[in-house]
Amino acid sequence: MAVFLYKARTELGAAVRGSFSAPTKDEAINLLSAQGLFITELSEKIVQVKNSSLNSKQLSEFSKELSMMLQSGLPIVKALNIMANQETLSQKQKKIFKELLSAVKRGTALSEAMRSQGKAFPELFINMFYSGEVVGNLSDVCEKMSAYYMSEYRMKRKISAATMYPKILAALTVGALLIVFTFVLPPILDMVDEENMPAISLFMKNISEFMRHRWYLVLAGAGGLVGLFFYLRSMGFIMYQWSRFLLGIPKMGSLLRTIYSARFARTLSSLYSSGIQLPQAVLIASTVINNKYVESFFEEVLKKINNGQPVSKAISGVEGFNKKLESIIEIGEESGRLDEILESSAASFEYDTEMSIERMLALLEPVFLVIMALVIGTVMVSALLPIFAMYESLGSV
Repeated sequence: MAVFLYKARTELGAAVRGSFSAPTKDEAINLLSAQGLFITELSEKIVQVKNSSLNSKQLSEFSKELSMMLQSGLPIVKALNIMANQETLSQKQKKIFKELLSAVKRGTALSEAMRSQGKAFPELFINMFYSGEVVGNLSDVCEKMSAYYMSEYRMKRKISAATMYPKILAALTVGALLIVFTFVLPPILDMVDEENMPAISLFMKNISEFMRHRWYLVLAGAGGLVGLFFYLRSMGFIMYQWSRFLLGIPKMGSLLRTIYSARFARTLSSLYSSGIQLPQAVLIASTVINNKYVESFFEEVLKKINNGQPVSKAISGVEGFNKKLESIIEIGEESGRLDEILESSAASFEYDTEMSIERMLALLEPVFLVIMALVIGTVMVSALLPIFAMYESLGSV
């Protein structure tokens, strides 16, 4: 049962308002009419559901399946019913799809039903579906969203795969250090008196004893650092400064600019080609960049666009885009094929991103190996130094 809010007038013209439950919007209209009320406004009360977000692959598959069914002539209720009862879905997906189905059966628009699912669907996704409902090309929008989120999913997978090697090296380094400090160093360093121990060996012994006897403080400190990390991430000012700092790092800043340009170009292309007005499309596209510093420029960008400036000129002052993006948008504006050129440029930027990541990792991999060798080597040398000193003293006797 859905809850409906209404405003109406009685037969005598008195204004009344209230809320009540009904299975569908049509049933709600019939119930009010049966009471002799003339409805002036009727809307469903949207109750926000707390759902975790669907990932890029799930959004792409949802869009693709819905597009195929709509193109086959199935009504949207029937299509959602088929999707909600698939055995391959996770429990989270089934719950979300069934809630969508229930809302649409009551007469709620699909985009509004998505909005009521909390964080399950991103704002871009909801706005695109709303545009499709208004224009009447929902199946086309579904197809575009499927391609958009599949592209995003593949890019994330490539970045994740490319960074897997450094992550493994870091994990191995930490694991090796824990084993050395906990099991290897203590029996070796206990053989030597602290008075005859070099400063670095004594320092390593103190660390080893602290980790063995005060392990709970080590765990508490690690937990505190993780908590501090998430707390700082929630602070807008800190994230703004961090986002700005990342763009200033050599090589890394260039890579991030290319990634942001690809995201902005592909999103703007999808929005604009779906009939969304350019100022609104730019506003929505700015929210997917995922960099607080870059996003802060778009208030001024939108003012310029609303004052009649072309998008290519309006974004010229944005720090965080590849310089080619401005020229590409200008060509699209002049040729009247902005959405096509943006789509093509997004693919080009994504290819550049892949190449940049590969080149960066080719440089970083030997650096990580050297750092790992230096750290573990330093620890092991600190353990061997007192033993060598002890043998020398025995040899001189």
